[in-house]
Parts: sequence; structure tokens; C-alpha cells
Amino acid sequence: MSTKQRLLFITTGGTIASVRTQQGLKPVLTSEEL
Repeated sequence: MSTKQRLLFITTGGTIASVRTQQGLKPVLTSEEL
């Protein structure tokens, strides 16, 4: 018997999905890209 596990991935616009600009951090990755 095999069971499927689910993973919920929530992106909140933190530094992992941002790049630093002169105006501050800017989002560059969408949840699909991550």
C-alpha cells in the first residue's frame, strides 16, 4: 500500500524571492518559479 504525501509551499515575498535594488528589496520570483 502506498500513500501520497502532500507538501504545501507558501511564498510570502521574503528575501529568498527578492533581489536588492536601490529602492529596497524587489520580488523577482513567482511561486511557480520557486
